Order: sequence, then structure tokens, then C-alpha cells
Amino acid sequence: MKSFVISLLAFALIIGAIAVSSIYIRGVARELGDMVENFTPTDKEGFSKAMDFWEKNEHIICIFVSHKDIDNVNLAFGVLEEKINNDDGGGFYEYRALLQKYIEEIGNKERLHIDNII
Repeated sequence: MKSFVISLLAFALIIGAIAVSSIYIRGVARELGDMVENFTPTDKEGFSKAMDFWEKNEHIICIFVSHKDIDNVNLAFGVLEEKINNDDGGGFYEYRALLQKYIEEIGNKERLHIDNII
């Protein structure tokens, strides 16, 4: 009986950790998506804030999310950074949309849904 209670507590702890990580990651994805949606090729300050926010949270997110997804976001940020620093507006909006899609994908993969479990 004692081992059953310990197992049940361990199971509850794991489920709780999964729920907390999901809430955290989806919150970061939502906030980062809002930041990215609002910057333009001339908005170096907005881009810098979004990049700082991503770098601050990336280390925690990479514990729970596929590194391929993290690399996709980093690659899109890198391309956008070059476009902003070189005043190259060509393709900026396409890469911004791609970055938004990658961020949205991270948030969607962390939803507590049967499709993500199977």
C-alpha cells in the first residue's frame, strides 16, 4: 500500500510538471509571437527586445522542446537580424512570417491534447 501511494504521488508530480511546463512554454510563445508580429524592418529596438526575450527563455524551453524547433527559431532570428542591421527590407516580411510560424508551432506542440500524446 505504501508503494502505491508513493507511485501515485510520483505520477501526480510528473503530471503537474508537464502542466507547468506547458503553461510556461505556451505563455512565452504567445508573448514572443506578439512581439514579433509588431516589428518592422526599421524597428531595431522592437527586434532587440524580442531577441533578448527569446534568449532569456530559450534555455528553459530547450529542456522541453525539440532542438530542431529551437534551431528553426534561432535561424529565423539570425536572418531577420542581418536584414535589419543591413537595412535590407527584401524578404523581411517573409522571414518574419516564418518566425511567427515557428513560434506558433512550439506553442501548439506543448498543448495538452490527445494528438500530442499519441
